[in-house]
Amino acid sequence: MSAFIKTLKNSKNEIVLYKLNETILNQQPKKTTLINETIDICFLDLETTGFNLDLDKIIEIAIKLVKIDKNDGGIIEFLDYYESFQDPHQIIENKITQITGITNEMVSGFSIDWEIVKSIIDKADILLAHNAKFDRGFLDRYLPLSKDKLW
Repeated sequence: MSAFIKTLKNSKNEIVLYKLNETILNQQPKKTTLINETIDICFLDLETTGFNLDLDKIIEIAIKLVKIDKNDGGIIEFLDYYESFQDPHQIIENKITQITGITNEMVSGFSIDWEIVKSIIDKADILLAHNAKFDRGFLDRYLPLSKDKLW
């Protein structure tokens, strides 16, 4: 049984999430040649013009593909990343700017390169998002590959 599963069984059916310091996420860990059991996880975050899956649009995407040691959860390597704004061609309401910090000026003229997004997500074993139900709902509209992935 992996160390991760043992930790879950010993935690009284609770899963504790820890927020990593951003400087840790941006550091490139040393590669190892002793990779036996790994998993490639795509960390994903979307910002949108609202909460309606049918009407609202993605205005920002950030993804990072990370190779993780399945035995101890340690980061082995950062494999790929991509982030971009997307001009929704509509006004971003003030309430959305207050939530996301994203303004109309920030997204003007930008577009997400869905081929890059597809190539990164295609390599992932699992997609992981803070609010996966929300992010997946939007991503499924833009990228059919998302529907076939484990979230």
